[in-house]
Amino acid sequence: MSDISELEARLQAALGRIENGLGNLGAKSDTAATGDDSAKALEEEKAVTAQLEARLQAVREKHLGREKLAAEQLETASKALEEARSNMQTLRATNERLRASNEELREKNQENGADPHLINKSMMEELSALKAARKVDLAEMDAILLEMKPLLKEGSDA
Repeated sequence: MSDISELEARLQAALGRIENGLGNLGAKSDTAATGDDSAKALEEEKAVTAQLEARLQAVREKHLGREKLAAEQLETASKALEEARSNMQTLRATNERLRASNEELREKNQENGADPHLINKSMMEELSALKAARKVDLAEMDAILLEMKPLLKEGSDA
């Protein structure tokens, strides 16, 4: 009988080891499946990361392009403003000379009649004032066109 009890104990121990082995085998296959899922998830994350990096790079390039365009537009506008200031100073100086010339002409007319030299001088100053005013007008029109170009371009693109 002791042989049967001993055999029974040995069989029970062997069955226990087999059961443990099968349990570990199932856990290992679950771990392997989880490893495969993790590898797939990692690959998907890498792909998403690469897409996001590409988008970020595209946004950076677009931003740099806009920044460069804005800098160019600012430079152009600064030059136009400087030219307009210069033209305005010329116009002011010319108008001041015209006022002085007209005043002198009025005084001479009151005293003893018109002096042809003063009339000629006054006409020349008036012509200079008209030319300076025209330059200012052209500079203003250029500034307006500069502002309208992007709007016109957007309209034609749409």
